Amino acid sequence: MNTLKINGTEKKFDKLPSTLVELLDEMKINHATIVAEIDGEIIGRDDFHQTAINTGQQIELIRFVGGG
Repeated sequence: MNTLKINGTEKKFDKLPSTLVELLDEMKINHATIVAEIDGEIIGRDDFHQTAINTGQQIELIRFVGGG
């Protein structure tokens, strides 16, 4: 079983998404409203398509929320 720690919670995958975009799509998260950090490194939005995901990584996903 493949696991990732996403926002502090361990999540298991039968088939691990191969890229950050695939992970976000699987989690139904809009790419335009998210900041992603993998193992302590912030990933630029332009790099989401080419950023590989590997089992055991720690991923932080932060959403922008409008308001006032």
